[in-house]
Amino acid sequence: MKEKKNITAIVERSVDDLYSVFTDDYGFIGYGDTAQEAIDDFYLAYNEFKEEGWCNEDLSFNIIYDASCFKKSQEDFAFLDKIQSIVSNTLNSNKQIVTQ
Repeated sequence: MKEKKNITAIVERSVDDLYSVFTDDYGFIGYGDTAQEAIDDFYLAYNEFKEEGWCNEDLSFNIIYDASCFKKSQEDFAFLDKIQSIVSNTLNSNKQIVTQ
């Protein structure tokens, strides 16, 4: 039996609270009002790609969730952006200390 190729699929939540699932390796995408709806739509899209002959590989998926999936409000997006900025600034300042 042919071994399935394992691909990472990412679940994201948009600013309008809709979810999408995608992979960098293939063109099928899932959408939904919830993460689970988007994942189900993603698998449906994958099966349609296989039926149409656009994807001839047997794939398995490692579903991961982007940090945006855990937000509860618009303020959470701003908070996540601030945390990312702090981490980025800290990393950059550490590089300067090391290189000086």
